[in-house]
Order: sequence, then C-alpha cells, then structure tokens
Amino acid sequence: MFERIKKILLKNPILFFSIYFLFSLKPKIEFFVPSIVVFYKYFHYGLMLWGISLLLYNFKYMLDFFKERKYIVLVAFFGAVIATILYNIQYISGESIKTSVLTIFVMLIFLPAYQLLAKYQSESDIFKKIFYPSFIFKFFISLSSLIMYLLNISIFVIGENSTLYYAGVRYVELESKQFTLLLYGLYSDPNYAAVYSLTFLFLGLFLWNKIGLKTKFEKFFFSIFMLLELSVLSLSNSRGAELAFYVSILFYFVLLLFKLIFKKEQSSITKKLMIKVAGLGVTFLVLTQFFKFASFTILEQNNPTKILIINESNTFLRLNDTSEKEILKQYVDNVNEISLNLNQIKKNTSLAKEDSSTEFGNGRFTIWLDAIELTTKSPFFGFGPAMQKNAATRFDDLEIPEMIAGRAFHNSFVHLFFSFGAVGFLTLAIWFIKEYIRLSNSIIKKSTEMDFIFLGTIALIVASAFLDSIFVNNDYQQMYLYFMLGYLLFQNENIERKLELTTH
Repeated sequence: MFERIKKILLKNPILFFSIYFLFSLKPKIEFFVPSIVVFYKYFHYGLMLWGISLLLYNFKYMLDFFKERKYIVLVAFFGAVIATILYNIQYISGESIKTSVLTIFVMLIFLPAYQLLAKYQSESDIFKKIFYPSFIFKFFISLSSLIMYLLNISIFVIGENSTLYYAGVRYVELESKQFTLLLYGLYSDPNYAAVYSLTFLFLGLFLWNKIGLKTKFEKFFFSIFMLLELSVLSLSNSRGAELAFYVSILFYFVLLLFKLIFKKEQSSITKKLMIKVAGLGVTFLVLTQFFKFASFTILEQNNPTKILIINESNTFLRLNDTSEKEILKQYVDNVNEISLNLNQIKKNTSLAKEDSSTEFGNGRFTIWLDAIELTTKSPFFGFGPAMQKNAATRFDDLEIPEMIAGRAFHNSFVHLFFSFGAVGFLTLAIWFIKEYIRLSNSIIKKSTEMDFIFLGTIALIVASAFLDSIFVNNDYQQMYLYFMLGYLLFQNENIERKLELTTH
C-alpha cells in the first residue's frame, strides 16, 4: 500500500501536475466568496511542499537532467536569481524573495516533467490525465464568462486597499468618446483571459490531431470547447493575443517554406501542411470577427446589469439609482461605465479595439521606458520581482512616475530584465533562442507533421510582450511554457537519436 502511494505521489507524479495545472487556472471566485483566498493560500502551500518532496525524491534524476549540456545555461540563470536576492538583501521584500524562489521552482519541476513521466506513461496518457481535468474546469469558466457577457452583466469589485476590479463585461471609454467592449468574465484581466484561451486552443488541436480523440463524446466536447474558447478570445478584444496567434502561424509558415526549398523530397507533404496552416489562419480570422458581431447583436438586446461587490463588508449592490452610484464613488473616482444606459451603448459602442489613452498601447511604452530607466541603477542584477515602487522611491534623481505608482510592467521581457538584471535576462534569453533555433532546424530538416504544441509556445512567447508573468512568477502560462518546451525537446531528441541510428 505504502509503495503504491509513494509511486503515485513521488515516483510517477502525474497527479501532481494535473492538480497544479488545475489550480493555476483559478478564476476570480474570491470576488464573490472573499474567504476562499485563505483556502487558495494554504492549498498552494500544500502543492509547494508536494513539489519540494518530488524534487528531493527525484534529486539524482533532476541533477542529471540539468547537468546536460543544453540545460547548463539555466543553472547560470538560477545563480543570477540567487545573486539578485543577495545583492538586494537590504531592500528586497519577503514577497519578492518568494516570487524569485518560485521562478526557479517552476523551471526545476515543469521543464523535466514530461521526460520523468514518459518513463511510466504513454504520450497519450500523460496529456489526457494531466489536462482533461483542466479542459473540463476551463469549459465551465469560459461558459460562465460568455453568459455574463451575453446577458450584459458588468460587475465592479472593491477589493483590498480600495482596489477596483472588474468582472463580466466592461465598457472602456475611448478618446473618441465611444466605448469598446471587453470580456473580463471570471478573470481580472481580459488579456490573460485571451491568452488562457489561446493556449487551450492549440492544446486542443494537438490532442485532436496528434494524440487522437477516440470516442464521439470526446470529439463533440472538444468541438464545442474550442468554439467556446475562440469566442472568449475574440470577445476579450485582446490585440496582443490575436497578434500572438498570427505571428506563430506566420513563423511556422516561413519554416515550412524553407523546408520546401531545402527538402524537396518532402515537397508534397510540406505543401499540404502549408495549406493547413494558411487555412487555420483564415478560419481564425473569420470566426473571431463572426463571434464579435454575433455576440454584440445578442448583448445589445439586454439592458445593462451593473453590480457592485464590496469584499471588505461582503456587500452586493445592484447599481441602479444615484445613492448606490455614490457608494461606489466613495471608493473609486472616474468609473465612467456606471452611468451607461442601453441607448448610449447602442449609439456609442465600437467593436474595434482602440487605445483608451492618447499613447498607442494604452500607456505601455511609458511604463516600459520608466522601468528600463530605473533598471540602469542596478543593470547587472536588477531589483527582484515586484519591487518597482520600493526601488523607485530610492532614487530622487529619476522622473519615473509609473514605477513610483507601482504599475505592472505589461511585458514579461521588461519584467525579467528589471527583476534579475542583464545577467538573468541574457542567460535565459540565450537558452530560449538556442533551443528554438534547434527546434526550428528540426522542423525544416526532419519533422513532417504540424505540431500545435510548438505553435502554442511561440504564441505564448509573443504574447509575453503584453503580459507580466511568463518568465517571472508562479502562473499558468509559465508552467505551461516550460512543460511544453520540455515535451518538445524530449521528442526532438528521440527523433535525432532515431535518425542517428538509421544513418549508422
């Protein structure tokens, strides 16, 4: 009995990865049930202890894994993270140290994960056992989000420190005095909602085409699921997520073009793949536009429902009269959408995503420039994660209001550079560039099938130009990227090994 438990929990820990991915999807349920935050916290601690136990139990395996030549640069990155903590020990916060440690932890656990599991499970079993629970959970998250959008439900949540969050559908006022619609759903950021959907779309396509869906129910569920995720991605109105999709498609198309030129014996297969890739891009474009217009047609038939939730007092109010609007104004200034009525929405709403400020990118460039200017004060080791406000107040000679305000970076590359400086940034960048060149060469020279996992990781890296947490943090996107990269590198090694044996 004990040996069986040890095997499930430590030796073949597929359950760990299934639960961790499921947990990392966590929607903003705390908006409606604030007390669940405590559960999240302690459950995460439990997962961390489980992960540490895995590392200790498989210590020799992990040591051998990271001693391999292609992973040795990552050891240098781990050193850079530790150096950052020590260099800033006088100023760095406990939360920043925790995030730094979690950054290393995720890489140590998730990058070798597939290779570890492949000793005991087939490819099909690994992906189905790990991700099927996440697919089911994500289905209900996306369905709930879509229903809130179609019913025209806007939710304003006053959280800790009077911070305003949104759920459901949000109307953002533009410079043109029109409003653009954003699906927040059960997430606090439409860009993250869109990227979640993007990764699940590629994963779903991978399971359908590579692993194979055997039952009619599986095929029916995944058909509905992918249409649902595509609708959420469309209605989130995230230009970053849509750009990430098209860039990944274009990148893969170019690789196939090179393959067509240099591997003429595979020209017929390559041409078919190029048609598939082009077809995927066109289908995505058509369906995203269709979902936007079709959904808005339904939404505009429903009167706006505006709900205020004050977490501190567990208060739920429907914002219909002046007195309730005044309650909101006690906490937050300048929330324009609360005064909207149905006639205003019909007349002044634009489905096209526009900037809500005079600067292209909604102020992102200013944030990035401020962050880079601040990093010049500690260029080699940075300041540690989530330390922008703390660091900015130490230098009176800099005019960096975005950093003083503690604004999020909205860019994973800038976040990485700020957190761990040039040393951390370059070591990780070198590793990523080297491995993606390797994978790209493999596609040109050897691979004959379209790998949606490869496309999904490319899309995620492109999207990281607009998101904070791809390289720093303990987030779904980060875990997904490293797990899938580990899978791709493992499979590529097997292909190279087989070709080498064939040649000999």
